[in-house]
Amino acid sequence: MLTGLCQQFNVVGEHPLPRLAWHGLRMSYGLRTNLKRMFPSQRSGQLSRFAEGEWVRVLDAEPIRATLDARSRTRGLLFLDYQWPFCGGTYPVQRVMTRMIDDSGIFRPISRTVLLRGVDCGGITGKEGCGRHCPIMFRDEWLEPAEAPAAVAEHAAGSQVRVRAAAEIRATLDLLGKRDGLMFMPEMERWCGQRFRIAKQVQRVYECESHTRARSPIYILEGLQCSGAILAKKGPCDRRCSILWHADWLCDDA
Repeated sequence: MLTGLCQQFNVVGEHPLPRLAWHGLRMSYGLRTNLKRMFPSQRSGQLSRFAEGEWVRVLDAEPIRATLDARSRTRGLLFLDYQWPFCGGTYPVQRVMTRMIDDSGIFRPISRTVLLRGVDCGGITGKEGCGRHCPIMFRDEWLEPAEAPAAVAEHAAGSQVRVRAAAEIRATLDLLGKRDGLMFMPEMERWCGQRFRIAKQVQRVYECESHTRARSPIYILEGLQCSGAILAKKGPCDRRCSILWHADWLCDDA
């Protein structure tokens, strides 16, 4: 079973024991795969032609289709069904990706690809998704330079909460540094004592090859994403997953 990588590999939902056992075997299977996890490649991909903070426009649907192969991929990256609604939209580049951990826990170089601020997989088609609001990756081929809008309206939804003090949070953790399966990563301590708006409550997650209800209330807070710092010298990972917060780590008081 994968341990100690990041929250991406936590099992926070309610699962029957046979499914948990199968998931553990599946994630641990294969000498080559485990060696790749233990001794990650330090190779990084090529930089994007777009810089972080630069504004870009997602191409219209037809020009994007012209870049896709028979499997709807450009250089191996699938253009997802729920990416089509973003066509024609203008967004700032949040992160230039050069390396990331895939869903099997293996580091892979990634070239000429960016994340766009405010663009993630949550709530696009009304389907459940994985529940984690992961940022969506865009190839350079799917984008073009754009001017910044005349005015960018800030929007906030949901109530504000305060992240509890680090000592309070540590008192809730088990010997593995988790609460109901959810890891409290060291970098999360820098937000202790601060107030943030709730972006979403994660009620259902996709893990162990199935959708399931989260065993405890879990929240995503606006603007807080994983930097990959927990990986230390094994990093970087430019995936920028949303950080998950257990309800016991948050409070409503001022």
